[in-house]
Parts: sequence; structure tokens; C-alpha cells
Amino acid sequence: MKPKLALLVLGICVFSLTINAMNVSLKQKYPNTVLTNDYGILNDIDLDSHLDGVKHPPKFSKKSKVFIYWQCFPRNSVRVSLQDLGYSPEDDDESDIKYNGENEASLIISVFNKNHTVHKYVVWGRLPITLAESKFNQYLKLMQNEPYVCLAGSYTENQSGINEWAFMKMKTHKGCIAYHRVGCHDGSSK
Repeated sequence: MKPKLALLVLGICVFSLTINAMNVSLKQKYPNTVLTNDYGILNDIDLDSHLDGVKHPPKFSKKSKVFIYWQCFPRNSVRVSLQDLGYSPEDDDESDIKYNGENEASLIISVFNKNHTVHKYVVWGRLPITLAESKFNQYLKLMQNEPYVCLAGSYTENQSGINEWAFMKMKTHKGCIAYHRVGCHDGSSK
């Protein structure tokens, strides 16, 4: 009985070291890309910002605004909101984008800590409400029943203690959804 127990303990230790070795390897290759624990969600392809045409980020600084950083959070602290802006591009004489009279919408992904917004990931660009609603539903489906959610974005600013990010990607163990069609490079894009 003791040899079996020793073998089991040895197997668990080797398995743990293998998992940690992979994480250590990725952390060495991309030392500044993930600002939080990744909970085993992110992989080499996710972290390689060269695939997005961006240099690997330096150590995070609120002055560095052109790099892609990942952060992962408990699912219960992440909320996606959709807001009808109440106007359409036809209301704007200077707009060259027309959505057949459809209202525009805003999508924001907020991260809370004790009911206080800590991070706000803003989906930049003008979205017709049907497209924004479709994205909103995709994000909710990807997060459904997941314990953790990872978000990628470029830091934009800090206003009133809220870190604002230009949203780029969301990933869970189910897969990845990017704001832009080609943003998830590992084939898991929804």
C-alpha cells in the first residue's frame, strides 16, 4: 500500500512541476504581458502580441498606452453592459458610416471590486445596436458558468480611480472572442 501511495504522491508532484514549468516558461517569454494570475486560461498564442502587430509590452506603466496587456478576474466581478446611445449616424452630418437608420450602441465591460468599478474595458468604435447586441450576447455566452474571465486591452487612462482600457479580447476556458475579427489567433475565435 505504501509504494502505491508514494507513486501517487510522486505523480502529483511531477504533474504539478510540469504545469508550473509551462507557466514559468511563458512568464519568462512574456514577462510583462499578463498583469494578474491567468488561471491556466492563456497560452503562448494569446500572449504573443506580435500576432496583433504590436511589440511585446514593457513593465506596465500608466504612460504606456500602445501595448496589449491581459488581466484575468473572477467571473462574478465582470459585467458587460449595453447602452443604446439613442441616436444614429444619420443624426451626424459628418458621419460617413450609415447603418440604415439603426441607433448606435455602446458596449462596456466593467470589473468590480466590492461594488466599486476598478477597470473599464471600452469597445471603441461606432456600432449599430444589432451588432452591439450580438457581441453582448457572445460575451455573456463565453462567460456563462466560467469561474474566470481574461480580458486583453490597451491602457488608455485613469479617471476617478477607474482604469480605462481599449477592449480587444476576452478569453475563458471555452474559447476567445476578439472585438476585431482576426484578434484571436489560435482558432478558438467565436
